[in-house]
Amino acid sequence: SNYDEASVTINLTITKSSLSVTVTPITGLVYNTTAQALVQGTINTEGITGSIEYSLDNSSWSTNIPTGTDAGTYTVYYRLQDSNYETITGNVSVEIAKLELAQPSKDVTEYIYTGSEITYQLAISDLYTISNNITQTNVGTYTIEITLVDSANYKWVGTEEETLEYEFSIGQATTVISGLAITGWTYGEEANEPTATTNFGTIAYTYSTSENGEYVSTVPTNAGTYNATFTPLSNYQWSDGTVVAKRVSWKINKASGSLSISPATLTLNSNAKSGQITVTRVGDGKITATSSNTGVATVSVSGNTVTVNNVNETTGTATITISVAEGTNHTAPSNKTCAVTCEFLPAIGTT
Repeated sequence: SNYDEASVTINLTITKSSLSVTVTPITGLVYNTTAQALVQGTINTEGITGSIEYSLDNSSWSTNIPTGTDAGTYTVYYRLQDSNYETITGNVSVEIAKLELAQPSKDVTEYIYTGSEITYQLAISDLYTISNNITQTNVGTYTIEITLVDSANYKWVGTEEETLEYEFSIGQATTVISGLAITGWTYGEEANEPTATTNFGTIAYTYSTSENGEYVSTVPTNAGTYNATFTPLSNYQWSDGTVVAKRVSWKINKASGSLSISPATLTLNSNAKSGQITVTRVGDGKITATSSNTGVATVSVSGNTVTVNNVNETTGTATITISVAEGTNHTAPSNKTCAVTCEFLPAIGTT
């Protein structure tokens, strides 16, 4: 041969190509209690026999499309590996929205106090709870709370709040009262009860000595002019929507006074230069006494006793008139008289 044998070593490097994949989040996902696919994946490089792998924790991988059940934001990691290509990795965010739940219809009934339990009407559901104050009896405004059981996956339409608050009101019953009156009486007699008729409810009475005075529940007993108020109790109102007291006036008349005295005649002399008359009267009227002849006898009053005194031991007669004025609860009685005779010896040298 004309040539010597020779060899040459050539080093060749085959560079891995780049891969192309498209992983797209599925949009419009809403919680529906079932598992839902989160993404769609497409390999754009031809000739690749492998599959896209997915993970929700960037640790455990699977070629299955990942799914989610609960509402929330998911991060989906993906990768594609091939010995002849550079491994490609990435991640996308996917949201499953909360399922919107229509707010329960409100009870628009205008409830009025009846004396019995009243229940606010609401649709029952396993998806929410209702506070335990939906049944009430007395007048008032109550707050009903409706709370989502699973607020992680459900939300109310129109609000981000977990709990709805509904107002439950019971209005006052309308009381129609007629015949508001009270008949007066005379002191010492049994007191009369106020009279009134009502279609509904109970009437409370209070009393005062003046229209704008202090009103108390105790029935007055002393003579005088009084005002009585008629007030609806709680849970009731008048037909005009008010609850202010209505008033009527009446009078407790004074009882007839009486007067007696003892003795009705009295003699003063050297042995009894003064004497006493005992006065008996009902009530608290002031006792007064006068003498018809103050040159013979004078009088003084202490408590229920009238004392008659002679004047310079002068012989003569006098009429003592005893009076009792009108008192708190009694009229003034007729006057009483006591005939007084003063019998004294004439002075020496006189006839």
